[in-house]
Amino acid sequence: MLEKELENSPDFLSDIAVKFASMDKVKSTDNKGYKYLISFTCSSLQKTGKYNISFRIITALDEEEASNLIDNQKYYIQGKFISLSEKESINIRLDVFDDKTIEIGSIFIKEPIVTPAN
Repeated sequence: MLEKELENSPDFLSDIAVKFASMDKVKSTDNKGYKYLISFTCSSLQKTGKYNISFRIITALDEEEASNLIDNQKYYIQGKFISLSEKESINIRLDVFDDKTIEIGSIFIKEPIVTPAN
């Protein structure tokens, strides 16, 4: 169900500010240089009022775009949905503080548009 929503509504996540978490330089698939694999996280979104929603967005940027990202800064991300991480599914975690968290896992997107949240 979530996958269908992400496929059919490219702007589904675009109004959620996510935090820049990490960047890894990787060889481009066309062997003509490098891309930067970028991870953004959201770990405490409360859309339902009952649960925290946690997820990660993973995408690739060129060097110029990647160099503009600031650690721990929040961004809005738009792009075309590729997939949810294969091994991850939605889990509900209950900890000792009765914090209910829905963990969606990783959402992979391509052709990202990254905009600062502030």
